[in-house]
Amino acid sequence: QDSSAKILYERLKEESMFSMENLQNSVYGYLNSMESNLITIYDKNRFISALNSDTDISELRSEYLALSQDFARSAFDTGDGVKALYLYTADHQIVSSYRWAVTPKHNYPTDIYSDPVYNGEIIKAYVESSDTGMMISSYYNSYRETDIIHLVLKIYANYHYDRPVGYVVCDVDSSVLSTLMEKSVSNENTFVWLQPAGDRVAVSIGNPAEHEDDYIRLADEISQAADAGDLTLTAPDTELFKAVQARYNLTAYSLMSQELLRQNQKALNMSLAYIAAVMILVAVILTSLVLRSMTKPLGRLTKTIDKIKEGQTQLRVEVDRNDELGILSRNVNEMLDSLESLRAREQEHIRLLDQAEYRALQAQINPHFLYNTLDTMAGIAEMENCPQVSQISYSLSHIFRYSLNTKEAFSTLAREIEHLQNYTYIMSERMHDNVRYIYDIDPLVQNAPIPRLSLQPLVENALNHGLKNFAGEKTVHITAKLREDDIIVTVADNGVGMDEKAIAESLRTDDLNSATTGTSIGLKNINARLKLLHGERYGLKIESGAGKGTKVTMTIPTTKAVIADE
Repeated sequence: QDSSAKILYERLKEESMFSMENLQNSVYGYLNSMESNLITIYDKNRFISALNSDTDISELRSEYLALSQDFARSAFDTGDGVKALYLYTADHQIVSSYRWAVTPKHNYPTDIYSDPVYNGEIIKAYVESSDTGMMISSYYNSYRETDIIHLVLKIYANYHYDRPVGYVVCDVDSSVLSTLMEKSVSNENTFVWLQPAGDRVAVSIGNPAEHEDDYIRLADEISQAADAGDLTLTAPDTELFKAVQARYNLTAYSLMSQELLRQNQKALNMSLAYIAAVMILVAVILTSLVLRSMTKPLGRLTKTIDKIKEGQTQLRVEVDRNDELGILSRNVNEMLDSLESLRAREQEHIRLLDQAEYRALQAQINPHFLYNTLDTMAGIAEMENCPQVSQISYSLSHIFRYSLNTKEAFSTLAREIEHLQNYTYIMSERMHDNVRYIYDIDPLVQNAPIPRLSLQPLVENALNHGLKNFAGEKTVHITAKLREDDIIVTVADNGVGMDEKAIAESLRTDDLNSATTGTSIGLKNINARLKLLHGERYGLKIESGAGKGTKVTMTIPTTKAVIADE
């Protein structure tokens, strides 16, 4: 009884902690999404430039009066719960403000520094600190009779993180977080709240009456602390749980009465005696039956496995029953079949590797001789006053250096763009086709990893198939944007179009042999390489039509760590 009671007690604590961790995961996902939306303020280049140039505040207010409203409506969805949005200069002067559905019962401040109740001093201290992450604070809205959450993000010019030029304050309804808390915490006898270290309680659910004294004391201790992770909290006759979230300085706390745990233990003790008696009786009967039914087939299975271990992998276990032993026997047979299949695939991989090594030996030359020769040609052309020949030689040298580097399977998007620009320069000089190339590359993804020689073949395809027989102004538009956890690269031309269905059918082939054979690196090869490297949902997508041009979209994965480094 004592052991079972202790197990139950620990299990309830584990479930409570699991609920708290689930809650933090849900809150983190919401806050991370809101931070991503706030970061889109960097799309307002003119506004950031105006902040950086110390433009007079009256001019800023006159020109950007409606900016907060436009930003709030374009960057956030209705379900995000945004109730107000403010844009400030670095010296805490309001530039523009947006308030949702202002009525006597739904009112929000026009300036968070207009009254101390809005907790503006906490925000001032954050803006003047060296913290570069998003800050979370809150205040009590007396009109709504509820808590409103401040989400504050500093604005920097040209990614100079030593000095902000302004900041944005986004106020969201605490009911958004309350809903996440109610979904994650199912025990109605538990009181839960979210609170940043050094600040007031952001939001809470449950009835604090039973834990009111402990709650008030703990919340006050947390509001005086600098770091929730190092804070030691105690609550007599009450179980306290906390789940720390360091990135947003928002810790989840919960209080559960120990009396609830003791009641569950008493109910367990009343049932243990009956359960123990029944289990002993059933165990004796079942043990006798199971041993009798398992001994013989288990012996056959053991002998077969011993023979397989000795090398007779062609053997299979005899399956003549549908119980657990039958399932085990079938799983052993399936495992052996899989091993045979893997062995065959391994042999095929070895064959392909041998072919690749043979081709590498056939193609082995001294690339430095080629690079140095082209560089020498460029120098001679420059000395002979032939700048066009000199530039072509230099561009061709860079192309060969990049293309013949087989030691690195991955490059960066910036280096791929540089390689593409060398290629398009040479093509323009060769063909005299006056193609206009437009680049739209998001700076956040320039250093993202990408398989080498993935971008140039897409432009080559546009030149050879889309624009070759096109009469008129020729344009190739290259874009690279970040979308959630993926990088979307597109190459679009305004040419004659392609047979979209035939190409889409060709791109469905993504087997290893298709990706490692052939005489050139085309769309099919690139698509197969991306799927082999990253998974089925990545690769190429082609949109085209007769006379409508062609658009090739390449989807590759990235990580937030890569973007954060930028």
